[in-house]
This record gives sequence, C-alpha cells and structure tokens, in this order.
Amino acid sequence: MKTPRELILARHRAALPRLDAIRHRQVAALRRDAASRRTKAASGLARWRTALRERMSPVRPAWVGLGVAWLLVLALRLPLYLAPAPVFATPTVAPPVRALSPVWRAELAARQRLRADLLGLRPAASAPSDRPASEADRPRDRSELRVTPRAFLA
Repeated sequence: MKTPRELILARHRAALPRLDAIRHRQVAALRRDAASRRTKAASGLARWRTALRERMSPVRPAWVGLGVAWLLVLALRLPLYLAPAPVFATPTVAPPVRALSPVWRAELAARQRLRADLLGLRPAASAPSDRPASEADRPRDRSELRVTPRAFLA
C-alpha cells in the first residue's frame, strides 16, 4: 500500500504540466500588458511631441524673427547699462517762466474758487493785490449765484 505522501506527490506530478501551462499563460499576459503600457506611454509622449511640432513648425520663422528682434534690442540697450555715469554732468537749465496774463489769472482764480466750493473748502487767504477788493471780486458760494433759466428770458 502507498503512503499518503506518495499519493499526494502522484497527484502533484499529474497536475504539474497543467499548472505550468497556466503559469506560462499568466506571465505572458502580464508581459504583454506591461509592454502595451510602455507603448501607450511612449505613444502618448510621441503624440504630444508631434502635436507641438505641428503647431510650431508653421510659425517657426516668426519665432526666429522675434528672437532676433529681442537680441537686437538687448544689443542696443546693453551699452546704456554698461556705460559709466558722467561725474560732472552739465545741469539742464529750465526755460524762463513767463508771467501769467490777466485773462489766465482770472481763469485760474475762477477754477480755484469752483474747486474750493465743490470740495467744501474755504478759499485760502490770497496775497494782497495792488487793486482794492470790491464786492464783485470777492469769492461767492454757489448758493449766492443767481441763475435765471433761459425759458423766462424769452
């Protein structure tokens, strides 16, 4: 009579070729999946490269032109940054200031009064002038102005 060990080994020997076939099929399937994943990743990267190349190739001369233009700008501006600043530069002389005409003075005073009135500020004390102040020259509030509608004038 056979021992239990011998019986188990006999069954195992009989199943061994079928188990090897299953193992070989599974390993081959895993290798195919890994290869297809690598191919898909490579093809995805290749697709991005070709798409980028297709989009950039028609405008390549434009990119080259822009690059040349920037290099030209940098070449022309670089000496300005590298040149030392002059130690004794001649000061620029401002043109002489002309006195304001009376028309401009009146317009400026009217604008200052309007600004002060709109902002709610009191007009600053002006410097004493050569002519005496009259009632017509004093600054007025907008509420003191009389506005007559044109419809009533006709």
